[in-house]
Amino acid sequence: MTWPLGVLLMLYFVCETAFAALAKTLSDPLGTLPTATATATLAWWTYVVVSGQSNRIRVTRDVALAGVGGAAVLLSLTCAYSLPGISIVLPLLLMKGGGQFVAPAMSASQGEPISRRSLLVLALALTGVVAAMWSRLRVDGTAAAGACAVVYLGGYAVKLGSIGRHRGDWSFFLSMTSVTLAFAVPLSFLACALGGAQPSGSTLAFLAGIASQGCGVFGGIFLMRGTAPEDKARGLTSHAALFPLHRSASLLAGMTAMVILASLRWGSGLWAHRGEIFASGEPIGALCMVLALWLGTRGGSPPAAPHVVDVRPLPRAPLVIVDGVA
Repeated sequence: MTWPLGVLLMLYFVCETAFAALAKTLSDPLGTLPTATATATLAWWTYVVVSGQSNRIRVTRDVALAGVGGAAVLLSLTCAYSLPGISIVLPLLLMKGGGQFVAPAMSASQGEPISRRSLLVLALALTGVVAAMWSRLRVDGTAAAGACAVVYLGGYAVKLGSIGRHRGDWSFFLSMTSVTLAFAVPLSFLACALGGAQPSGSTLAFLAGIASQGCGVFGGIFLMRGTAPEDKARGLTSHAALFPLHRSASLLAGMTAMVILASLRWGSGLWAHRGEIFASGEPIGALCMVLALWLGTRGGSPPAAPHVVDVRPLPRAPLVIVDGVA
């Protein structure tokens, strides 16, 4: 897990932007779920088999817990993004913003240190959430989005609890991702059947599945960092330090998806509708999230090795007696 931080965040940002835009375009939660999760599973196992890493997958208690939490995150986020009648803003505020409180709580419960810089990044990210999203909050769809948010935040609490004990463990990541999809696929088909819906046959649903899996892979690798010298130099060794950066990239992706959908809707008249795209606080929110990303990922000096003074006594020279004289 030695990918550069900037590369991971950029890949996660691109996948999250595509996923949010595709799911919102479909606006069919129950139909999208089975198609997207099945496609994500096919893409993931193609990678695992082709790369010859299937023998590294092991199911342990922590893997199972992380898989259950990951499935809750995947299914609830897909539903929230594709809820008809509401914008992307509501799930962004409830789920992405609410997640900012989960990571510090998990860090504290696991005894991980929370640095001042981590707290500052968290504050910037939360400010960005409120500034960018609050003016767009509406009551329509709040109940459904709120239910998704509860499942989403609970899933992340369970997932982060397991991840924190296996930072930098690639075998754990492979196992966790595989188990996440093993839970998500049958649950998505069950939800579709119980809701009387049919799996979507739209190409967009298949593309949403690939983008969703990209979010899971790149976002998961980022959250499992913390053991490399580069991470330690930046203080990125805890959930409290890593998660706000993860959320900031995700929130910026959601805002980007809104702009993309608006541009497709209004075309050349996009500028005339700029007031509908960017509420008064959104540029401030975006700036706060960019600052949070910059502050959290900027380089730091590696921790200096402690100066150790050897206080042991010097060895005494052997006592030699020559002709009775010492």
